[in-house]
Order: sequence, then C-alpha cells, then structure tokens
Amino acid sequence: MEDMKQFESKIEAIIITGDITEYGRDSDYREFQKILQGYKLPPIYANMGNHDYYHVWIDKNGAFNRDTFPNGKTDAQSREKFMKFFGMEKPYQDIKLGGYQFLLLSQETYQQEKPEVGEGAWYSDEQMSWLKQKLSENKDGKPVFVMIHQPLPPAGKDGGSHQLMRAKLFRDTVKKYPNVFVFCGHRHQDFQNGAPHYEKETFHLFHNSSVGRVLNRSFQNEAKEKSQALYVQVYADKVVVRGREFAKRAWVAEANWSIPLKPAAKS
Repeated sequence: MEDMKQFESKIEAIIITGDITEYGRDSDYREFQKILQGYKLPPIYANMGNHDYYHVWIDKNGAFNRDTFPNGKTDAQSREKFMKFFGMEKPYQDIKLGGYQFLLLSQETYQQEKPEVGEGAWYSDEQMSWLKQKLSENKDGKPVFVMIHQPLPPAGKDGGSHQLMRAKLFRDTVKKYPNVFVFCGHRHQDFQNGAPHYEKETFHLFHNSSVGRVLNRSFQNEAKEKSQALYVQVYADKVVVRGREFAKRAWVAEANWSIPLKPAAKS
C-alpha cells in the first residue's frame, strides 16, 4: 500500500482477482476496510475467489471445521456479503477505465450448493451469455481485460477443482478477440520461480502472483518477505504488463511483457 500511495506514475484503479478474505467472515471484511482506510488510493474493484466462500467451513467457535460443514451457513450468504461490500448487484460486473472495458467474472457457487465444484470456478449460463454480449460490444479492436480467479486448464479441456470449470465454453467465447487479456489469480506463484506467468493463445493469459502469500513451485510460502502483483499500462498500439515487488518497491525483471495490439478487423 505504501508503494502504491507513492507510485512513480498514476494508478487509475486497483483490481483484485479474488480472495479478498481468508474465510469470508464479517470480521475479515472489517479488517480489509480498516486497512484501506489508512491510504488514499484509486478505486478498487474485485471479483470473488474460492476463499471468499470459506465462511461455510467456520463453526460457531470460530474454528475451521469440516465435520460440521456448512456450519449453518450458505454460499448465498457469502455472495451477498461480497456484493454488498463492493456495491455490486451480481457477483460479476463490467467497468470502464480510460475508455477500456474490464470484465470481472466470479464463481457463482461453492460446495454448500454444488459439492462437485470443489475449489473450482463455476460460471452460470447467464454469466457466460453476459460475457459473450459484453465482448461483442467491442467493435473498435481496443483491448478488453477479463478478470477471473481460478486459472484455465490445458486447451481443449474443461476444468475441475482449482480451475475454471467451463473452460471450453470460455475459450470459445473469447477466441475471436485477439486483443483480449485474461488475468487470473489463485496460484500465488512467485514471478521469480520459473513458473509460466504468460501464455499466448488466441488471446493473452496472465497468471498473477500474490500480495499476501507468494509461493514456490511446490506451493510453499518460502519467500515470506515478498509481495507481488501485476501493473498494466495501455497504449494505442500495445499493452505492457510488468511484475511489481512491493516489498522492494521495484520491478521484477522476470515479469515484463510488451504485447503489440492487432488492428481491428475490417467489417
């Protein structure tokens, strides 16, 4: 937060790709709000991650308890809590920043309502139709930024736990838009551990790291002092994506991409 407050160039918005909280409790949201109040920051937007549904695991004594799941709570309560905090009518939304379209998708259910999702992200027909409609509004070839939480599985497959589940439909929806940039969280992988953070398909897929828990490739929190995220700069002819190490207030050399934009297709 100190780094962003004194950043070298203007930050127009902060977008969090899920897991605002650890357990989705009222106290977690209050703590988040308390932290934010200490800083003068640009607008903050977010989508839901699997941890934002975790209140169903917390028992009446405040302990993580699988035996008493769902502990008298519902997935719907988690969604309502998240939407109320961010002033949203649905778990997903679109925003415009500097004339560019940002689409924030959220998993719409968790294990209390749909046990088979595990830790995966399930998007409804309504949300997928909304995504298709919003992408179709992009007539000028400008880049569109799509935020998800769980990453995509390998191409040609639908995902399971810890992945975007309706991945084939998602890819089919975005594939004809070459200037779509998809950002996911969830993996927490250190920008400097050799894990791939950019994948080029018919669109551009970026894997973010983590502000609070940067992991090695064995998903262990070895580098506890690290705090990382992606910084996105949009130009008329390109999009630049850079990894930021907040603890050192420095750029990460291993996370630096300049992506040329393709011209709009002629009608």
